[in-house]
Amino acid sequence: MNEDLKIVLELQNMLKESLVPLSVQKDIHERCSKIKRGNVTLSEIKGSDPFMEEVFEMARKRVENNKK
Repeated sequence: MNEDLKIVLELQNMLKESLVPLSVQKDIHERCSKIKRGNVTLSEIKGSDPFMEEVFEMARKRVENNKK
């Protein structure tokens, strides 16, 4: 599984756990769907919105911590 999909799965877990701010939940869900379909990559999303960037970074760190 590639890194983008791992982060998407973690973002979906974070959504279920209510760890994603309400203000970006809809956008995160939409972006996750686009990544899963292969329409966009995480690198293409970076820099689009500082709040979303923070949530993606949080998910990336959780994925990294789970590797250890």
